[in-house]
Amino acid sequence: MLISTACDYIVSNQIINRNAMTQKHSHPAEKYLSLRAKNLAFFQRRYPGIFDFFSNYAMRSAKVDLIPEDDEVDLLEGTERLYGGQGKAYAKREVATFLSHIDIGSRIRSIQPLSADGYKNQRLFARSIREVYQKSPITPEQFNGYLLDGFFPMVVFMGVGLGHHINILNQIRDIQHIIIVERDMDKFAASLYCVNWQQIVGDRLDVEGKSISFVLLPNISDVNLIQISVWNQLIKFTPHFPVSTVFYNHRADRIFDEVSDRINRDLYTHLYSFGNWDDELNQLNNFLHNCRQGIKKIPQPANITQLAQQVPVCIVGSGPSLDARIEDLKRLAPGSIVISCGTALRALYAHGVRPDIHVELESDYATYLTQSMMDDRAFMHSIPLIGAAQLNPLTFSLFGEKRMFFKADGMLAGIFGEHGDAVAGATPTCTNAAIAITHHYGFKELYLFGLDYGFPNKQQHHAKGTLYYKVDYAEGIDEERVYPDNDLLTIPSAAGGTIKTTSFLYSGKRRTEDLLALVACYGQVFNCSNGAVLENTRWLDRSGVISRLSVKRRKDQWAAKSSFIKALFENDNPKLADINLAEGGDQLHGVLKAFVQELISELEQEIPDNRALSFLCARFSAKLESLCVNNDALYFFFRGTVWHFLLAGFCLALAAVDKKREHIFIRKWKSQFADFLRVTCIELLQVIENPYDLETDPLIRKSIVEPDRDFRPAIFDGDLASCDWYFEELMIDEFGVITPYTW
Repeated sequence: MLISTACDYIVSNQIINRNAMTQKHSHPAEKYLSLRAKNLAFFQRRYPGIFDFFSNYAMRSAKVDLIPEDDEVDLLEGTERLYGGQGKAYAKREVATFLSHIDIGSRIRSIQPLSADGYKNQRLFARSIREVYQKSPITPEQFNGYLLDGFFPMVVFMGVGLGHHINILNQIRDIQHIIIVERDMDKFAASLYCVNWQQIVGDRLDVEGKSISFVLLPNISDVNLIQISVWNQLIKFTPHFPVSTVFYNHRADRIFDEVSDRINRDLYTHLYSFGNWDDELNQLNNFLHNCRQGIKKIPQPANITQLAQQVPVCIVGSGPSLDARIEDLKRLAPGSIVISCGTALRALYAHGVRPDIHVELESDYATYLTQSMMDDRAFMHSIPLIGAAQLNPLTFSLFGEKRMFFKADGMLAGIFGEHGDAVAGATPTCTNAAIAITHHYGFKELYLFGLDYGFPNKQQHHAKGTLYYKVDYAEGIDEERVYPDNDLLTIPSAAGGTIKTTSFLYSGKRRTEDLLALVACYGQVFNCSNGAVLENTRWLDRSGVISRLSVKRRKDQWAAKSSFIKALFENDNPKLADINLAEGGDQLHGVLKAFVQELISELEQEIPDNRALSFLCARFSAKLESLCVNNDALYFFFRGTVWHFLLAGFCLALAAVDKKREHIFIRKWKSQFADFLRVTCIELLQVIENPYDLETDPLIRKSIVEPDRDFRPAIFDGDLASCDWYFEELMIDEFGVITPYTW
């Protein structure tokens, strides 16, 4: 099974101390070779991918250095000993240093706990999670981090080296979840000689509440690629990530330092991506209306990608720098497809620019209200719209030609879409959606205008002409109130100097950069915005834009532009049939019903302390991952909601200042979470059985911040005798929950 591995190691001293030999090991290398064979046999059984890679692997630039007379081992890279001839002793010292900084009894300050103020909407989910935060065992002033209460919830080992540090910390501390990251395969190969991986891993396999994951990235030094790989593994462990994740950077690797810094920088990006039940239900309701209205899907990429590759595209947001760069946009517009995003439409109208396509993402009624305030309805009706499938149907009615797209990370694509329908990376803003659509179709030349993700000052926060400056409208924004100074971050500007930004805008910027990294692999992205520096783009000033123009290029592009827009909006995609909608709704309801019952059963178990709560969160995470494999549509539909509740419970319990408050809070959290779950199936059924009449459906003309009492039952939690009996009927569901209906 194994080939000779003699080239992977050396014995450092020429004269072997015979007293160090035993009858069992006649040569000092024998026990290391034996351990490697055992490790490979273990990986063959449990991790066949690791076995396949390393079974015949020959180390490329390093060698294991055996030092038998000291019972030591090292790693040689060229002539350098990485551990100074004391690999085992080095690991002991490093672990001791690590524990001197953070250990059992320490408190981790990762993110601030969220609060009830962050959930101001008046629907089922927001009210339920708000009540959880209102029962918090601490006040914001009392927060002093999250307690490592007898165990480490999760440790990410950045770098394997010889593996001794992992083995030592795993033996002397209780670690529930371990992620092991390595980018140098020589180092992981070296660890096969030095540590017993079966002993490290075996105690975690198939053990409730414990896990170990490997992120092995063969000889990759690109920080962005490493971050994405680690990030995708981390989010499977919400809420352990981001609340109580500890990074152990072996040998202070510079690249791993940068990776962990980037991950910490993006913690709030993760939180803003959760989604929630109220929003998902609203999106489903809008989508079913759009289907009944006959809105067709965008065409498959294979049908029009060749056309897209022949023409540039200008993506326009409403950042304040749009005003300064509008003449550059006008220069590019004739030979480019101009896509306006959200509120940028009004700004372009003010500057006399008609976009070729408009993109909308947000499902809320407020999007319709904003666009309906445009006085020139003929202008709007002359513009084709690409809207997310969950867009409010009234928004679609404002435009001319219209097509809808499915978000890849959403339930609608999984249940109602086909292969090739889903657009990846289309959140959290409509500018992200526009970039995602251009990537979906393979555009190779992108120009970004007004994608500022920040502002030079609080008085200049959007492009002129947008509703943000319309003081005669209720929707006008008071920037002094919306952007308090202590909520603003300072970041570098693409045009030089710095600008201010918010956590939400910064989250959108990071998501944009991740998507642009994919586009940059095959195309060019030019940033013509004077806002935030955007990775994976080249910033152009006015002279740079002019240099991109040529008469010949523009003539060729005019024809391609016309052909692409025609192919995009004149396709004959059929609308979704009513039978498909009914079957999809029934499927979603049935799977949700079974999954909710699983979660409620878990919440009925006794959870006496933080350790048990951590195990419960791990079981919920495992159920979500299993759901992702078996029914990714429901996974995306319900994942964010579960994450919100787990985050609230885990954060506040670990932040509690004493055991009594911790226990009382966990009990209240479980009850509130279970009560919420019991009503979700009722609400879903109401949406599925909705007659979808635009004139009578109350949800169509309500923002998600408004209560939906005339549509949906509220959770009942109290003494019946003490209530004001204003409802007409009570319903007792299969879980025994009494729900008042008010019509």
